[in-house]
Amino acid sequence: MLLASDFDSIRFDASVAAIGAYDGFHIGHRSILVPMIAGARRRKLPTVLVTFSPLPAVFFGRLPVNSRLLLPEEGAELAAALGLDAMISVPFDRSLADQSADVFLRRLAGAIGMKELRVGEGFSLGKNREGRERVLAGVAGRYGFDLIVHPRLRLPEGEISSTRIRAFLRDGDVSNAKRLLGYPFFIRNTILHGVRLGTKIGIPTLNLRFPDEKIVLANGVYVTRTELDGVWYDSVTAIGVRPTFYDKSDLTIESYLLDASVDGYGKAARIDFHAFIRPEMKFSNSSALVRQVGSDIDFARGYLATLPLDADFSSTANDFPYQVR
Repeated sequence: MLLASDFDSIRFDASVAAIGAYDGFHIGHRSILVPMIAGARRRKLPTVLVTFSPLPAVFFGRLPVNSRLLLPEEGAELAAALGLDAMISVPFDRSLADQSADVFLRRLAGAIGMKELRVGEGFSLGKNREGRERVLAGVAGRYGFDLIVHPRLRLPEGEISSTRIRAFLRDGDVSNAKRLLGYPFFIRNTILHGVRLGTKIGIPTLNLRFPDEKIVLANGVYVTRTELDGVWYDSVTAIGVRPTFYDKSDLTIESYLLDASVDGYGKAARIDFHAFIRPEMKFSNSSALVRQVGSDIDFARGYLATLPLDADFSSTANDFPYQVR
């Protein structure tokens, strides 16, 4: 897949495109992208996704900096897994914010030969969000491309959106977040040296921090799977400030591999979050903590035994269990 940060770096004589924040590549996003890709392949045209970094909502202060469901490089990986041919992550700054939808789309259409543009219901583009559906339809007519507006995907209890997924994650509800994402929320970062508290009590862990810009989960203990050097391990992961041992501590991520002991310092690990076990707790002593962790491990084993081993984004990329409104 081709990657670029401006229109001049990717050139097509003809293509089809989608535009949006696409933070998460959740099943609502894929309800737009999958039929676009399928239709483009029938027409033998390349597919282009145009997105923005930082997220426009972050730029305008409507979201905090650490709000991303996916970092840009993670989004590119999922875009490639989905089958997109090119992705343009446009830097979102004041100049772009002040640009009209007409100018933006004229430049895009000229660069990639856009024959079709797909957006989600309620999408807007350009200064003061002027480029809503009626304006976009007029621009499409002027520059010779078709505009297709996709209705939102909905659950019985509401719409599928990145906003709802962020709310679930901030509450620790990774199960419902996974339901809307179509894959488990994950983080990936370098394993750090810790103070070896886990090793001292017989529960050695891999220690990480949340990547910059990525949303931070609620403190607590989670059922997870952890990948290191291409190998996946069942795991239990604690997020918090370790109140049993410290009155004040930095936020840490500690992943305990259930049936393995590995030396991962300095390597990159990925942690997939499948279910919430319990909130972070302060114990009277380390023995009480060890007993509780034993219960956490038993719960995790039972939960993970029900999961397919290959449950990842690519295996669910074309599944749409919910109805389009």
